[in-house]
Amino acid sequence: MSKNIAQFLSEELGSGYARMGVNAYLGSNLQRSVQFTIDDRYCALCEQDVIELIAVLKLRLDGAHGYCATDTK
Repeated sequence: MSKNIAQFLSEELGSGYARMGVNAYLGSNLQRSVQFTIDDRYCALCEQDVIELIAVLKLRLDGAHGYCATDTK
């Protein structure tokens, strides 16, 4: 069983727009897993990977050194 919990439309990157869906589903060992769907492609993350992704995105949004597009390292 799964449930769509969010939908996003990509920013324009020169090759058109893509839609991304975020689905909650019950993964192996009853983990709270997340599936990302971009157009017709899928990426499924286990609960621990979702936690790590959140941490990385937070560092990016906070402008932490090493997580900025213009950082040299």
